[in-house]
Amino acid sequence: MCSSSLFATTFIPLPVEDQIDATDSVVWATNEGKAYKKLPSGEVVTEYSFKLLQSSGLAEHKIVSPNSFKILAPGGLWQGRFYQVHGVAEFKKGESALLFLKQTPHGWFVNNLSMGKYNIIEDTEGTWFKNTVFPDHPKLGLISLKQMNQMLEHKFDTPLVGIDIDKYVHKTINNQHIDSKNSNSYARKPASIEEALEPSESGYGIMWMMFFFGILGFIYRVRAKKLN
Repeated sequence: MCSSSLFATTFIPLPVEDQIDATDSVVWATNEGKAYKKLPSGEVVTEYSFKLLQSSGLAEHKIVSPNSFKILAPGGLWQGRFYQVHGVAEFKKGESALLFLKQTPHGWFVNNLSMGKYNIIEDTEGTWFKNTVFPDHPKLGLISLKQMNQMLEHKFDTPLVGIDIDKYVHKTINNQHIDSKNSNSYARKPASIEEALEPSESGYGIMWMMFFFGILGFIYRVRAKKLN
């Protein structure tokens, strides 16, 4: 099996508030599995399926199925070649994590690669979040649920709240009923359309997009502080 990799990634320990400011949503979710796909842009990505447990800033209409919420990561296996992007967030099956997400035209990504992933620690004293890149950092290494919710409320006007699974099951049944009525009115899109597209010459555009979004909020925050 051949492989292709990008140079090592250097991370800056951005304050949690700045990381949240640069995200579109934060979710507490459990990985249920993964698959590989090629985007219309030609980029190879890993598509993780997550079961949503709690969320903040995630609108209901953006959730198709809370038991199979798709999150993409740059790189992956395609036609015998592994495309590796250093610093990307990775997940084991059954692993739960708190994820800072960014929505792109292609789907949801963990913002700022693995900087947007926080491991979850639950003990007799409560629930804590530990950044996967800076687990020993004094301000990123151990954040309480209360502290995290306060920061999320400041950005999204809501803390982490549970996902109502029954609501989406009902919605899925209704959508399937509607689709069955309209199935004869539309021609089926070829399943292999993504595979037939030519790969992009800039195979790592998504990674640069994640870097851009990850630091944009931080830059604005720094400028604002200087102006004040």
